[in-house]
Amino acid sequence: MISYKQSTHKEQTDLLKNNTQKKIMPLGGVYIKMTEEKTEVKKMPETKIRVGQIVATIWKNDRKEGQDYDTFSVEISKNYTDKDENWKKTSSYNQNELPKVALASQKAYEYLSIKQDKTE
Repeated sequence: MISYKQSTHKEQTDLLKNNTQKKIMPLGGVYIKMTEEKTEVKKMPETKIRVGQIVATIWKNDRKEGQDYDTFSVEISKNYTDKDENWKKTSSYNQNELPKVALASQKAYEYLSIKQDKTE
């Protein structure tokens, strides 16, 4: 199963409403997490593409001075649960997962190509 996931304002607002221990405020592609000890700004991904347990996360890079176009990077990972049922992430894949890694990479490339075509 392939799914494209981009966090919406509603999802971010629902997360804020359901979060009773910490204050998390969505603000234009970033989360601002405030606790009594510190304030942390966390960048949101452009989108996530899922193929089973394999996830291609597309990040928009910060523009460099004088740069008039956007650049992106893609992180490919696998989500799994350990023996204590804690969620973990790895970038190591077994032989049977390689076709899913290839498909997630292809779909990430298609997403970025379509996005580039729209901006030209």
